[in-house]
Amino acid sequence: ALGVAIRTLRVNLERAADGEPKGVVMVTSPSDGEGKTTIARMLAESFARVGLRVLLVDADLHRATLSRSLDFGPRSGGLADILRGRLDLNDTIATTVTEGLYVLPTTTDPDAGDELARRFPELAETARQTFDLIVLDSPPLLGTADARTLAALADGVVVVASAGRMATPLAEATQALETLRVKVLGAVGNRLRRGGGTSYYAYLSPG
Repeated sequence: ALGVAIRTLRVNLERAADGEPKGVVMVTSPSDGEGKTTIARMLAESFARVGLRVLLVDADLHRATLSRSLDFGPRSGGLADILRGRLDLNDTIATTVTEGLYVLPTTTDPDAGDELARRFPELAETARQTFDLIVLDSPPLLGTADARTLAALADGVVVVASAGRMATPLAEATQALETLRVKVLGAVGNRLRRGGGTSYYAYLSPG
């Protein structure tokens, strides 16, 4: 079911963009552990497989879950080093087994988040010159300022939320995005239950 939901999400994003999505798409969630990293990775892979050149960015300086799951190791600080002015984008991008998909990993460095508003716009502009689509695996919207900073710089946001803890945190996250006047491209419900009790992902278009 997850693969079907990802394809549905990709098609809906293509329709919203009247063709191929361009620019920066941020994937976030109200809180930790809701599946945003999985959705960001699979969405980036899905667009790469249909011919786009995609950069997947681990923008979660607090947990770096994407970088750890892909086992990039301590080769550099990645995004954290860029934000601190130690490296540039070309020094930190890693290739993947999926043609057209590249990853900008990071190490955990919560204090580097202070540099996001100052340095990320330039990084994004540089990435736009090389990549068709930049997908951000961002921190959760609630609890840190980083996600709100990134959302204000993104062209659109996808929100991932788990069933069972969706109502209040999702409402708060949605309110935060509305305050920032960010374009919400849609939401992905994670671990929604069917009759047999099987958990699955489903794409829910915005209202």
